[in-house]
Amino acid sequence: MSRILIAEDEPHIVRFLVKGLQAQGYTTTHAGDGNEALLMARAGQFDLLLLDLGLPGRDGLDVLA
Repeated sequence: MSRILIAEDEPHIVRFLVKGLQAQGYTTTHAGDGNEALLMARAGQFDLLLLDLGLPGRDGLDVLA
């Protein structure tokens, strides 16, 4: 099963993505800001990162770099 980290600060977008991805059998985890997303992504426990570029704390481009 693929593990997906969703880095998104808008709750309604997170709910939409989680509902759709989990219905397809994916395991999802959510990070609400860029700093949290970076820490979680560095842990290496995910197969895919869905990254919002406009995150609070640290923007998505910084997380990606």
